[in-house]
Amino acid sequence: MVAALGLGRGGSSSAAEQVFRRGPVVLGTAFRIRAAETDPTYRGQLLAHGYGSLTPEYEMQMDGLEPQRGIFNFVQADRAVEFARAHGMTVRGHTLVWGKQLPSWLTRPSARWTRATLLPVLQQWIRTVVAHYAGLVGEWDVVNEPLNDDGSLKRNLWERLIGPDYIRIAFETAHATDPAAVLYINDYSTEWLDAKSNALYALARKLLGEGVPLGGIGFQVHSNTRTPVITRQLEANMKRFGALRLRTDVTEMDVDMRTLTAAPQAKLRAQARIYADAAQACASSPTCWTFTTWGFTDKYTWLGPAAQPLPFTARYAAKPAWQAITARLGHHARANHV
Repeated sequence: MVAALGLGRGGSSSAAEQVFRRGPVVLGTAFRIRAAETDPTYRGQLLAHGYGSLTPEYEMQMDGLEPQRGIFNFVQADRAVEFARAHGMTVRGHTLVWGKQLPSWLTRPSARWTRATLLPVLQQWIRTVVAHYAGLVGEWDVVNEPLNDDGSLKRNLWERLIGPDYIRIAFETAHATDPAAVLYINDYSTEWLDAKSNALYALARKLLGEGVPLGGIGFQVHSNTRTPVITRQLEANMKRFGALRLRTDVTEMDVDMRTLTAAPQAKLRAQARIYADAAQACASSPTCWTFTTWGFTDKYTWLGPAAQPLPFTARYAAKPAWQAITARLGHHARANHV
């Protein structure tokens, strides 16, 4: 239970209304609480590099939090929140509504779902989780990865059975439960000016026009050395979403190096340039509040260690990417370099 965390409520109703960043960009990372608890080096490095925001990488997914219908297990997620707050870091909640990481009772039901039966499940899930962390988690990825690359809505469980308005309902439910939280749509491959980012922009405008409490866009920026970030395009996207009075954060960045055939140092330089370009776009955009990498060491990455996608090696040595990020964001952190 939240009370067991021993943490007070914080935030205010005005937090969700603040659009323009005050001060420097906050540097963030995804993390794994089990690694922080069992790997002393991981824990020490996580705390040593000036992170101000932590995102539980897996601990808040639906298959883990609600493994049986109506029965919630907050143990791992509570420990992740407690760890972050005990060390003075904010927590980004990830994620409330996604087409993946769903429990088997939801994907293989004993009776087929209909809109009438599934909608209360969605609403109860959101209310329970957001209420549990109200005042402790100030930002939520409410809807995660709703769009295909061509800009159409993904035909996930929620869209198929509830309909396209599952997005509106999810935001309204989360906001009614914790009005102080900033609520995001979070998606990948939206850093370019193309069909997907155009569709995301149209979706955001539609939701805002309907009075939906959308507060931000999360640009995941899962990149690679074959298709690097184009700074001007990411900046342009942040500018147009920012003009809608939305925050425009980088939420899950990594750079897969397997896509480039080159000498190791050349690959590291290419990776650093991509991180630098994304960090520059964030720093120059007044609505970009946080710059979060999806992990910080290649030892723990969803892509596998061969991708070497993160700013620190599997042995925790800082890569050129780390220097590039901190230089662009104006952070001053000490680290042993490759």
